[in-house]
Amino acid sequence: MILNTDPFSRASELFRDLSTSLLSGSESMASWQFDHLQEAMERNTQQLRSTMSEACTAQEPAQWPETIQHGMRNAVKTSRDYLIATTDYQMESLRMLQNLSTEMQQIITEAMNEQLVNIDVLASREKRNGKAAMLAHKTN
Repeated sequence: MILNTDPFSRASELFRDLSTSLLSGSESMASWQFDHLQEAMERNTQQLRSTMSEACTAQEPAQWPETIQHGMRNAVKTSRDYLIATTDYQMESLRMLQNLSTEMQQIITEAMNEQLVNIDVLASREKRNGKAAMLAHKTN
């Protein structure tokens, strides 16, 4: 078994792996955020156009109470849509961050496990060398 005893190369490899994971996660998160922003803007524009076109049809004062009621229903519906969209956005953001943190945790865990194996191998070598030295010393 070959030990990776060069701490600088191991540290740079760990940093490279973590950086790669962080950059790819950040890229996918930013891409998703831009896509979500575009969808939200399109949905909001459509809702605003719909609301404004309905408001423009009320020319007579007799139509205003009905128009106001309809506008209030639209406002409640729009608020509900915003709340649902915001909740979905937050849940997806947290899921993406959790996936990124899980990936980075795995990289760190693998690096730590590798170091533990190296420590165990070195400790067993020292133990064997110590026993061999004791036996050699006893036989003299």
